[in-house]
Amino acid sequence: MTVVLDPDDPLHEASAGLDQRPGERRIPPSEGPFTKVERSEILTRRMDRVFPPLTRLYLYVRIRTGGGRYPFSLTNNAALDIGLSRWQKYKLLRQLEDAGFVEVTRVSGEAPKVSLCPLTR
Repeated sequence: MTVVLDPDDPLHEASAGLDQRPGERRIPPSEGPFTKVERSEILTRRMDRVFPPLTRLYLYVRIRTGGGRYPFSLTNNAALDIGLSRWQKYKLLRQLEDAGFVEVTRVSGEAPKVSLCPLTR
């Protein structure tokens, strides 16, 4: 069960960081209205017109990193799952990286390791 506290609720401040291990990086909670996008919605090809490729990749990264808690390796098969070729994967990762949304660690012959960057206002 997930409980979402209103930012004005005194428990919101008291609960900050309780589910986080020391040293973990986490994206700060949203201050405004938000909606949840399920992984299954991104994996459904029927939704490709709703979520363009760059958006699909960004949302997939947010889901796979647990909201920015840990990096993951973005394999070509994972990219295919969200409807991207390996060439699109590299091109779109570069766009997200250049825009400051993700950090990518590349090692020759291995899938890129992707981390989510905190959004700044």
